[in-house]
Amino acid sequence: MSRIHALSQGSFGRLKRVTPGVWLDMVSAASRTGGPSLPSLSKLAWPALALALLGGSWWFVSDQYEDSVASNESRADKPETVRKSITIGPETPDPEESVPSPGVIADTRPEPEPEPEPEPEPEFSAKNPERFVDLRALKARSVWTIQLVAGNLEQTALNVLQQYPQLGDAVYTKGERQGESWFMVFYGEYATKAAAKEAVASLPESLRKRSPWVRTTDGL
Repeated sequence: MSRIHALSQGSFGRLKRVTPGVWLDMVSAASRTGGPSLPSLSKLAWPALALALLGGSWWFVSDQYEDSVASNESRADKPETVRKSITIGPETPDPEESVPSPGVIADTRPEPEPEPEPEPEPEFSAKNPERFVDLRALKARSVWTIQLVAGNLEQTALNVLQQYPQLGDAVYTKGERQGESWFMVFYGEYATKAAAKEAVASLPESLRKRSPWVRTTDGL
């Protein structure tokens, strides 16, 4: 305080000027004339270094701030890249157009042609109508008889009738066996099986060798 009082010499203006120097130990004692002495260079080096460091820090921070602002501005100005997908192959159809409704399936097959109706078989016409008897009429008689011969051809029955004219009561009829026509020649009508067997003995020997069959007309 004594140094500040001595250097200020009672002047308030000088007091404000010398006080910082005295506190920083930069001002020596006053000369006899009362004038302040100049601070030494060694005492001025530390404040100068502090000011240099402060200025360097401010420059570094300012430079980093400007770089950060410039980087953000460049990112904001750069348009956003839009990624586009490329599909290779046939386009996927609209699901609503390609998928049929549940339970509905389109049938693209051609309609089958109608099968022709089978032609009706021509009505049978007996070649010897006088000796022919319808099978249903023969069954209705319900008697015992002798079956002489049977075959797929009508001519077989006609040959037997022609070969044995003495058997004037013999007749023939047309039936079906395994899907084919079946012609049979019958001789006589008997009330019992025994009577039919006795009649077999009176047949020509050539017919007896064929083992004629005694049967009822019901089973035809």
